Amino acid sequence: MADSRWPYPKRILFAAAVGVGLVLLWQLADVLVLAFGAIVIATIVRGLARRFEGWSGLSTHTSGILSTLSMLALLGLDKMAS
Repeated sequence: MADSRWPYPKRILFAAAVGVGLVLLWQLADVLVLAFGAIVIATIVRGLARRFEGWSGLSTHTSGILSTLSMLALLGLDKMAS
């Protein structure tokens, strides 16, 4: 018989833990996609806010609010057009 580093019960527990981890990832897929989307949107808002800061000299807070409102306005205009 081949020599193993782990005894049989530890291998079974490891396989079960991997299986449980994969099931958790499967069940949390929607949450992970939502978190990724939030990161992407936050990056876009921050990039737009930096452009507003450089262009107008507004504070970081004010330019962040302005960029968020401008994105919401563009989304609203898009919904009105369709």
